[in-house]
Amino acid sequence: MKTTDNRPREINGRALDEAVEIVQRLQRDEGKDIPEAAVCVAGMFGWNVAQTTHLMTHLTFVEAYMRNRLVDTDHLSVRISRLAVIHDKIEAALPGERHLDFAAYIVELIPMVGRVPFDNLDEVVVRGRVAFSWKPEFLSEVVENPTWLDVAVIADSAIEETEAEHQDLHGVEETGRMTGGGDAIYELTMTTEATTNRWSAR
Repeated sequence: MKTTDNRPREINGRALDEAVEIVQRLQRDEGKDIPEAAVCVAGMFGWNVAQTTHLMTHLTFVEAYMRNRLVDTDHLSVRISRLAVIHDKIEAALPGERHLDFAAYIVELIPMVGRVPFDNLDEVVVRGRVAFSWKPEFLSEVVENPTWLDVAVIADSAIEETEAEHQDLHGVEETGRMTGGGDAIYELTMTTEATTNRWSAR
């Protein structure tokens, strides 16, 4: 609104914040679109064309900021829920406590959300008969056509047997080594690097 002496409001941060609040109220209560609401508010404040354009530009930045905040919230929510599902499946396959976070998932790009984990636990990692090693102390039994879920269970056993701390499972690598029975050995790729948050399904 105008000042008591009807002089135009100075266009500053405080006035712009107040203008944004009124524009949002007009959108919500009267169904006005942003340009229409902005012109209405600019008239209330006694602003000229240049000042009205300034308000429109400010509103564009505010709208983009709010939209990005919503996208960030959606991304975090989807990421948490998908990792929780993955870890629930791993825990269901374990005899005891889970000692790893699964980081070998596929990344899926969802429009307006971003890159989030995709459950690939049922996908076969290596075709044929293979064994998995980790550090000098651990070598698994030979398995055939293991899935990522199988690998996660084996990796969890490796952590428990070697009494290592909590690990992130990133994948597997060929070693060129063979078991006594002639089956290929793959090395489990794990690190103790703490991610910003551990999305635990415990």
